[in-house]
Amino acid sequence: VARLQGIKNQELLINAFQQACRQDCDFSRLAELILVGSGDELQVLKALSNADPLSAKKIVFAGRQQSVRDYYSRFDVFAMSSIAEGIPVTLLESMAMGVPHVVTRVGGIKEVILEGETGLGVESQDQNSLADGLLILFHDRALREAMGLLSRARVEEHFSQRVMVGAYADLYHQGA
Repeated sequence: VARLQGIKNQELLINAFQQACRQDCDFSRLAELILVGSGDELQVLKALSNADPLSAKKIVFAGRQQSVRDYYSRFDVFAMSSIAEGIPVTLLESMAMGVPHVVTRVGGIKEVILEGETGLGVESQDQNSLADGLLILFHDRALREAMGLLSRARVEEHFSQRVMVGAYADLYHQGA
């Protein structure tokens, strides 16, 4: 769930997904990559996905959506391959829906995730680690479920509206 732009690096995500499909026949048969969003990289990303006949039909471009809640509820894993980020709302939304993640450790993402607890973090531009992370969570349902529960708890405890309003109120009172 993101704009399809270079900074989001969905090219890396598609390449990692294709690599995972080549490495694991069960993943290739059962996994699906759904890209929700639109942007100037759409045609490039579609061409990349169609270049690999093994995974071409497994990569879905859902386009821009007004409501993404239904997509989050379909996801077993949320993947993000950005080169740079602040604190991505889409990561917080997916975690609030109890979806574990495989994400690049860039920018504010490092403040949000708990490595190995809420999901898996990989270095930016590391296709092998991203593919491995997808495969690890694909094959370990119990791990996905545990990480999903911890993801939801982490967002509720540290990033919910209640917590954010309280933090702003504390700042306001400190300045008064």
